[in-house]
Amino acid sequence: MGPKSSPKIFPPFQLEMPNTEAMDLSDPPSTSLDVDSDDDFLPSSASAKRELPWVEKYRPKSLTDVAHQTETVATLTNAVATGNLPHLLFYGPPGTGKTTMALALARTLWGQRIFKDRVLEMNASDERGISIVRNKVKNFANLTVSKPTAEDLKDHPCPPFKLIILDESDTMTVDAQSALRRVIESHSRITRFCLICNYVTRIIAPITSRCAKFRFQPLPGESMKGRLLEICSGENVTVIPEVIDKVISLSNGDMRSAVTTLQSCYNLTSGGAVKVSDVEEMSGRCPTKAVEPMWEACKSKSFSAMQTSVEDLVCSGYPGVEILKALSSIVVASPLLDDSYKAKVCVKIGRADKTLVEGADETLQIMDVGGNIIKAFEARRN
Repeated sequence: MGPKSSPKIFPPFQLEMPNTEAMDLSDPPSTSLDVDSDDDFLPSSASAKRELPWVEKYRPKSLTDVAHQTETVATLTNAVATGNLPHLLFYGPPGTGKTTMALALARTLWGQRIFKDRVLEMNASDERGISIVRNKVKNFANLTVSKPTAEDLKDHPCPPFKLIILDESDTMTVDAQSALRRVIESHSRITRFCLICNYVTRIIAPITSRCAKFRFQPLPGESMKGRLLEICSGENVTVIPEVIDKVISLSNGDMRSAVTTLQSCYNLTSGGAVKVSDVEEMSGRCPTKAVEPMWEACKSKSFSAMQTSVEDLVCSGYPGVEILKALSSIVVASPLLDDSYKAKVCVKIGRADKTLVEGADETLQIMDVGGNIIKAFEARRN
């Protein structure tokens, strides 16, 4: 072997720093971007509030502000006054104030300052498995309750427990609900649970038996009308009474849908006057007039004409479910069919609706319904 070569020694790395003494640091260097300041990208609190969705901007903040659900409001108000709050189960159609009621209850109990320390709000549909119970829910339930300050107790009762709000809890798996039952049972001394769902039948019996159940009903037209007019006044929306009536009729008691439709129409008109046609366009509903050609084709007992009208309907962009809704209203109101035939057609419409939700082809399902309507006209008594 030859002699070992000596390793190379590199000079130490030196970073050449600029001479800051010779630089004028009084003014920062200008950039080539034509931007006034970074604040242009950060909305002010006033503009951010103005740009909030109206559903959030006008969400009731107290129990008494929640519309129509008078019995639930009275019961919860009494629970706040006595400090005796059970586990809660709110159920009913969407847009009837379930989540709003739960948040208003939490604010009434603790106020805004310690809200985050005492309240955990979760959407169970994001994580439906058992891990959400074992991790997030159980960890929060195990936390000790801090003592409120004298300032907190001045305006709020601040009871010595926490509140966990589980929205859309009917989407949780059975295993997750079973694990939740044990958590509710073992942590009820320092934690209360408020479960929110659309379908109470999807909640297991061991949980429902541990909760005080409150059913939320669809809002009547008068209650919705007052709130919508209040929003129109606050946002300077120009509407006629027919527009409000149309929004209410299309929302079917869903206040969230009504407010969202109203805001969409306002944005569509760029702040101008909202018309009934704007509401029909933004609602995404299929008007009865659009389905009349299909109905006339079925009356003529022409399958080819019915097929053409169905294809035109689907190509016009109306959702298949909305087409079936409009068609069912025509079938039920028609004096040309006996009740027995109406019942058979409506059963077929219901099955087609279920199949569409599962991902079936819209054209084929609506044509199948049209074929059954033709059969009903062929079989009816003259």
